[in-house]
Amino acid sequence: MRFPFPDFFDSWQNWAREFVLQAELPDQSPPSQDYYRLTKNQDVSSDTVLNRGAGIILADTSATSITLTLPPSNDDGWECEIVKVFPQNRVIIVPSGTDTLVGETSVEVYVQWTALRFRAVSDGYIIV
Repeated sequence: MRFPFPDFFDSWQNWAREFVLQAELPDQSPPSQDYYRLTKNQDVSSDTVLNRGAGIILADTSATSITLTLPPSNDDGWECEIVKVFPQNRVIIVPSGTDTLVGETSVEVYVQWTALRFRAVSDGYIIV
């Protein structure tokens, strides 16, 4: 059995394309210092202290649950995205030192393909 896209799909696609074009920076100027493009991947399958070198962390929980420790926030707007790529087990994300994650001491992810993007702020990290 085939399911066609709803009638509004073409109009949605056009709206999304127009939105992206309107959101582009004028004169192709470079992004501000507050903008971080996440390009470098890091695959992890065991407990890891993350560094600022990777932007996208692919968490492999196929064998066991893992704990990922974020680097000190430094209130500089640095961002990373953590993606849980297997359905088994869980990912536990913890901050360094006295930092917090949206006011909490840890975040646990149980659902496959959940992606959380963290941004460094004055007292730790927020989810964006």
